[in-house]
Amino acid sequence: MRYRPSHILQLASVLTFCSSVSAQVATAILREGDAPIGAPPGITVTSISGVAANEVGGVFASLRLTNWNDGIWGDATGLNGVMLREVQIGISGYDQTAFGADFGGSDTGQLGYGPTCIDLSTFAQGLDSIWLDSTPLAVENQAIPTLPGKKYRFVSQPGITGNGIPYWLGGITDIATGVEEGQALFMGSGATVVLKPGDPAPPPLTSVLALAAGDRDARFSRNGAHYINGTPTTDPGTSNSHIIIDGAIPLDAGGNRMSEGQPVSAAAGGLPGETWSNWGSLGVNDAGDWMVGGDTSAATTMDNFIAKNGVIIAREGSVLGGLTLTGGVLAADMNEAGGVVHMWNTPGNIQALYYNSTLLLKKGDLVDLDGDGVVEPTHILHSMLGGAGLVIGNTHVFQVGYVNIGGTIFDCVFAIRIPTTATSFCSGDGSGTACPCANTGLAGHGCANFNFASGARLSSAGYAGASATTDSLTLMATNIPGPGLFFQGTSQQVGGAGLSFGDGLFCAGGAILRFGVVFPTGDSATYPGGLTPSPVHLAGATASGDVRHYQCWYRDSATFCTPATNNLTQGLTILWGP
Repeated sequence: MRYRPSHILQLASVLTFCSSVSAQVATAILREGDAPIGAPPGITVTSISGVAANEVGGVFASLRLTNWNDGIWGDATGLNGVMLREVQIGISGYDQTAFGADFGGSDTGQLGYGPTCIDLSTFAQGLDSIWLDSTPLAVENQAIPTLPGKKYRFVSQPGITGNGIPYWLGGITDIATGVEEGQALFMGSGATVVLKPGDPAPPPLTSVLALAAGDRDARFSRNGAHYINGTPTTDPGTSNSHIIIDGAIPLDAGGNRMSEGQPVSAAAGGLPGETWSNWGSLGVNDAGDWMVGGDTSAATTMDNFIAKNGVIIAREGSVLGGLTLTGGVLAADMNEAGGVVHMWNTPGNIQALYYNSTLLLKKGDLVDLDGDGVVEPTHILHSMLGGAGLVIGNTHVFQVGYVNIGGTIFDCVFAIRIPTTATSFCSGDGSGTACPCANTGLAGHGCANFNFASGARLSSAGYAGASATTDSLTLMATNIPGPGLFFQGTSQQVGGAGLSFGDGLFCAGGAILRFGVVFPTGDSATYPGGLTPSPVHLAGATASGDVRHYQCWYRDSATFCTPATNNLTQGLTILWGP
């Protein structure tokens, strides 16, 4: 049970929302005890049940207030949310009584949500409904406009695309006979039927869709170009569950159907004899990338998985970020860029949150409660909410979590900057231009140098943000025997293959900008560092959306390889964010 002593409420009431968040620090942007802008005077947040995000930096949260009203808080373009909706009396012929945890926010701030209602014309109570802002689109027991003679048995799982198209799951009842006829997936203000029981199954199947044709995990891409659904058919029970994308069953990376009972190909990460089984979390983007969570026929210690584009990227029993994944996937989501977030249990009941394969947050970590981007030593993550409690937008991962402060546990929405993805290119491993004197290094490294046969390696950490409040990018060159000059290019040499230069390969080309020389400590040098403290975004004058290429040119031995006394790391390509 949560409890909130008066000093915790007083603390939360004076905290201000923060519009910028440091890289991979879990920063609270909404807290239990906060008095949100737009709430009635003296009213504060008592609990948070779900979170949503869009693709223009916005975030939304479903919550309950101390006046027992449910509401939705958020900001369509940033993290400084206000109360957008509270349950309303006498709106469009209904009294709203409670909001569900599942909802969505568009890129312009439209809300698709599902309040429980009272019909003011019939006084029927406890009705499921789906709304787009102030307009009811579907209400329990109402006729379905696109299915003559049918009515909604229930409506649930509302969502909305970035361009404002609502979608939901609806149960179907025949009005004349009262017979229940399963559930369908609907979209749009006119209740277009996307999938329903009895529809023909996709080829090569010759069956039809079963009663549960609509899936609670169904998702549409940002602009509604694609949908993904986990769908049962009338095939035998060992082979009747399938992934459907835009009316077709996708293939895994080895060409096998994503259908129950079909082999998980070796190219998809399958084990000998392993078959696909059941489906959970789903995601799809406008580019056609797709994400599936679920389980296979493998042993129960390794059957749960997350797959992207038909390749398993994480599975139960594997080790990510030093932790072994156990049990099922607690939550997962994918954004328009194809980034995947997923939450698992690990030994000791330690919940762990990942972005692709990078560990972002785990139970017991310190978190930032006051919004300054720095964790506080007394604020400890107690646990995280699965299901509707996790979402990824274009700039941040948002997670509903519970914080322990001296034995007090209370709700927060945390924002975590999406880590910058750096792509290595122009390795001195023989995959591109040959190293100058056959001094081949390892993949992901430069050519071999006097001290290290594997070659030097350039890596990055932090977030590449094009402003002083978001840039925390650092570049590190390891396995270098002498001082190194870090520099940036606007293109790649020879299409990424590189040019022979000194004892190594010149990889970053175009307009070259030199940052500064850093003397190594041991065998590594970091920029910014030493006498070159300028942030990369200032040194490189880089703007959001820019793609830049980085390398480190370092001193090598005069007795090694060519007569030159210099060598280089491999190249690193980075996409800069806001």
